Amino acid sequence: MKIKISTIIKKEHLIKQLPDLKLLWDDCEFFINDPINECDWWVVYEGIDQPETVRCPHTNLIFITAEPPSIKTYDNKFLQQFSHIITCHQDITHNGKVLCQQGLPWRVGTKFTPGKDAVVEKSYDDLKDATFEKTKLISVVCSNKTFTEGHRTRYDFVMKLKKHFGDKIDLYGEGFSPIPDKLDALAEYKYHIAIENFSIDDYWTEKLADPFITETYPFYYGCRNIERYFPDGSYTYIDIYDLNKSVNIIENIIKNNTFEKAHSKIKEAKNLVMDKYNFFALIAEFSKNNKVENQNIKTIIIKPENYYQTLNQKKFFRKIEIKTKDVFKKLIFKKGVK
Repeated sequence: MKIKISTIIKKEHLIKQLPDLKLLWDDCEFFINDPINECDWWVVYEGIDQPETVRCPHTNLIFITAEPPSIKTYDNKFLQQFSHIITCHQDITHNGKVLCQQGLPWRVGTKFTPGKDAVVEKSYDDLKDATFEKTKLISVVCSNKTFTEGHRTRYDFVMKLKKHFGDKIDLYGEGFSPIPDKLDALAEYKYHIAIENFSIDDYWTEKLADPFITETYPFYYGCRNIERYFPDGSYTYIDIYDLNKSVNIIENIIKNNTFEKAHSKIKEAKNLVMDKYNFFALIAEFSKNNKVENQNIKTIIIKPENYYQTLNQKKFFRKIEIKTKDVFKKLIFKKGVK
């Protein structure tokens, strides 16, 4: 199957999830931001900048969200262009909405330097068969940014953990010990504190994927139905709003040598991240499960979200203009009567 992918996400952050960096997964061939005339499926990931067109069955149009509801909402008219929506947004009204994880890219193996483009240093193949010598205990990656309530809560929790555990926990991140590649904060560690900025169903990010890929046991807070995705025993859920309970959980897990006992479960979770939940695997499985035979192919045009936002603004200001004119007409009429 030929699958066209249109996205504002940088291409290299997606391709790193593919074996041999080839745009293939199972029987699917992907074309990322490449102009092609015809495809079997068309996927728009997060958004596009300009209108795009291709010949495709109108039933095979997928939009995948990349942001949680607390960060972004999506224009309903924009969404109605698609036959399927893969999302964590429960409030979206769409007949083809599918609530599930969104194949968000992992970050481990990519070097991020302020002011420069990110550089992918380890791809799918590098990470898939990598082995990691675990010589350190616990790490956590946290920024000192406190823009949102989620940021502030995470920061406060991590600071209290650090105060309690002291040198047993190594703290990385902006404002602490910066690391260009998150691999440096995970590869040597048995355990990792993984905290999402938001806690909703069906939304988990690289914060959980990265420790699994490096075969590190995560203490996790975030996705409320994470048991839907990963086996029991591959992680331990903690509550960042209950410090004492979380501390007791962490101490008991370490005391019981859980990391050593959970290796097979962690390995299973790693394989799920890389081979089932990765962006391309998600699309390949979805397109296979929703395949309809003998579909009519037609020319499809998809417009960017800002087209509908601009249209809504124009309609809004047009209504104001009409109401203003009506008010002036009434005022002039009243003066004429006098």
